[in-house]
Amino acid sequence: MKEGNEIIDNGREQYRGQKIRDLYLALISYFQYDDEASRYLDSAVAGKRCNSWGYAQAMYVVCQLMDVPCIMVHGRTEEGFQVWNMVRVDKLKWYHADASFDDKAGCKSEFQCKCLLRTDEEMRATHAWDPAETPPTPQK
Repeated sequence: MKEGNEIIDNGREQYRGQKIRDLYLALISYFQYDDEASRYLDSAVAGKRCNSWGYAQAMYVVCQLMDVPCIMVHGRTEEGFQVWNMVRVDKLKWYHADASFDDKAGCKSEFQCKCLLRTDEEMRATHAWDPAETPPTPQK
């Protein structure tokens, strides 16, 4: 029966991954990036404008509602301070997701996004953070 359980687990992982992709693209579609916007989620939702804090908070709250484990990560990019998320796709696999970074870059589909479900190694190309404060991602 181990094989059957693996199929079920793989199906759950793919479904959760698709929910995360859909949420990510919805946030990019709904919000407009504004570095000067309030970092509070209620202001972001009302004005449809937010900075990295707003995107990360929105992703965190909706993931919680969808029963998807999610944390907020504080770090830096070339442009300065940045907040993004890590989401757990299955029992052990965590990945990075930075909707504000991709929105600023003009991402409109999951194939254009550079920071959607990325490993530590992939995120290090554009982001810096303290890895002791985050779960490790799978190796590619």
